[in-house]
Amino acid sequence: MRLWGSALRFAFCRLQEGAVRNDLKPRLQKVFGLNSRYCYYSLLNLPR
Repeated sequence: MRLWGSALRFAFCRLQEGAVRNDLKPRLQKVFGLNSRYCYYSLLNLPR
Protein backbone atom coordinates (compact mmCIF):
# COMPACT_ATOMS: atom_id res chain seq x y z
CA MET A 1 0.00 0.00 0.00
CA ARG A 2 2.84 2.36 0.82
CA LEU A 3 4.54 1.71 -2.51
CA TRP A 4 1.27 2.16 -4.39
CA GLY A 5 0.67 5.49 -2.64
CA SER A 6 4.13 6.65 -3.63
CA ALA A 7 3.45 5.65 -7.23
CA LEU A 8 0.18 7.59 -7.10
CA ARG A 9 1.94 10.75 -5.89
CA PHE A 10 4.73 10.29 -8.43
CA ALA A 11 2.22 9.93 -11.29
CA PHE A 12 0.28 12.97 -10.14
CA CYS A 13 3.43 15.11 -10.02
CA ARG A 14 4.52 13.93 -13.47
CA LEU A 15 1.10 14.81 -14.90
CA GLN A 16 1.37 18.25 -13.35
CA GLU A 17 4.69 18.63 -15.18
CA GLY A 18 3.01 17.78 -18.49
CA ALA A 19 3.70 14.05 -18.93
CA VAL A 20 1.30 11.87 -20.94
CA ARG A 21 -0.70 9.22 -19.08
CA ASN A 22 0.18 6.45 -21.57
CA ASP A 23 3.91 7.00 -21.02
CA LEU A 24 3.63 6.85 -17.24
CA LYS A 25 2.67 3.19 -16.83
CA PRO A 26 6.02 1.74 -18.00
CA ARG A 27 7.86 4.42 -16.05
CA LEU A 28 5.99 3.55 -12.85
CA GLN A 29 6.81 -0.13 -13.38
CA LYS A 30 10.48 0.67 -13.77
CA VAL A 31 10.80 3.14 -10.89
CA PHE A 32 8.67 1.33 -8.28
CA GLY A 33 8.82 -2.29 -9.41
CA LEU A 34 5.04 -2.63 -9.32
CA ASN A 35 3.15 -4.95 -11.62
CA SER A 36 1.10 -3.64 -14.52
CA ARG A 37 -2.23 -3.82 -12.70
CA TYR A 38 -1.11 -1.67 -9.77
CA CYS A 39 0.39 0.91 -12.13
CA TYR A 40 -2.83 1.00 -14.14
CA TYR A 41 -4.95 1.45 -11.00
CA SER A 42 -2.75 4.25 -9.72
CA LEU A 43 -3.34 6.11 -12.99
CA LEU A 44 -7.09 5.45 -12.82
CA ASN A 45 -7.36 6.99 -9.36
CA LEU A 46 -5.86 10.30 -10.40
CA PRO A 47 -8.11 13.29 -11.03
CA ARG A 48 -8.64 14.07 -14.68
